[in-house]
Amino acid sequence: MNNDTISINKKIRTKMVQEAEKIKNHSLTIAIKYPQYKEAFDFVHEHFPSAEVKNKRIYMCDKTFLDELGYTEIAGFYNDVVDMIVAVKDSESYGYISEDEAIVHELLHSVSADKKDEEFAYTKSVLYFLKKGRDRDYIIRYMSPYLNKEIEKTKQVLIEKYKVILEKELKESIYKIINQTILRVGD
Repeated sequence: MNNDTISINKKIRTKMVQEAEKIKNHSLTIAIKYPQYKEAFDFVHEHFPSAEVKNKRIYMCDKTFLDELGYTEIAGFYNDVVDMIVAVKDSESYGYISEDEAIVHELLHSVSADKKDEEFAYTKSVLYFLKKGRDRDYIIRYMSPYLNKEIEKTKQVLIEKYKVILEKELKESIYKIINQTILRVGD
């Protein structure tokens, strides 16, 4: 890593630590721990007992406050720098998943090896939704942010792939036209 990258990473980490302190100390933040949201904690613990999720705290925050910090259009997030889980209070009233479902998703982030592995957090969360009796449409709606990102990545790969193919075809067409022109000139 070069010095610029190290400096940027340090600034990002510092900002994440500062934001974590703001969240913890905000007047509307509520720190919860097991056995609150017992079903959510138990679900993740059943699948990943060595992660000791029952020892983790979840910081339930006011949506407006999180919006001010720049965390918009989310029901929660996991800060891997300080091992902190944040969820939006009354998330379902904002059109998001329920609080316990957000907690499961973020707990899963906290146990994943990569901590930012969306595929892991989304797909494992679906098992919880099914256990709760959520229907297919609800799960698709929940999965849509992840699926949209995956579709966009796939689209970019295809664009790059076809760009190479089209460039090759274009070059071949140009050479063909040039060769035909040369042959006509030689006649």
